[in-house]
Amino acid sequence: MAIKLAKAQGLATLALCNVDNSSIVREAARTLLLRAGIEKGVASTKAFSAQVLSLWLLALYWGRARVLLRLCRRMSLARSWLRR
Repeated sequence: MAIKLAKAQGLATLALCNVDNSSIVREAARTLLLRAGIEKGVASTKAFSAQVLSLWLLALYWGRARVLLRLCRRMSLARSWLRR
């Protein structure tokens, strides 16, 4: 499993998962539970959408934390994403 290889290399691991009983949740150093809800079909569209949004928000947060993204640029990115 890729997460085991990452841990063996000393890398930080973060799992984004819809349920708390997944093996990736047990293996990762940190976990972000999405709790997008139970999927009724085969395709996991709710969980996928929640993962994309969570990663986007984390990127904005980390950009802000590293002073890479100024407030006006973050607002511009947020507006353009919400228009889609």
